[in-house]
Amino acid sequence: MKKTILITSASSGIGRETAKRFQQKDSIIIATTSSPKNEPELNQLPNTQVARLDVQNRSSIAEAIDAG
Repeated sequence: MKKTILITSASSGIGRETAKRFQQKDSIIIATTSSPKNEPELNQLPNTQVARLDVQNRSSIAEAIDAG
């Protein structure tokens, strides 16, 4: 069974590298960022879903949960 990994702030730095590393280990990745359309690299990774999420905005959190 594949593990599903949720990564917040996946648009840069540690978040981006963590998403790429877990994706290489055959996990299902949900990579969150404030602008998913601006993530051509993450959007091309197999088994990776890029979702909009702003952890400081309650409505954004609710939308992300509803979309999942």
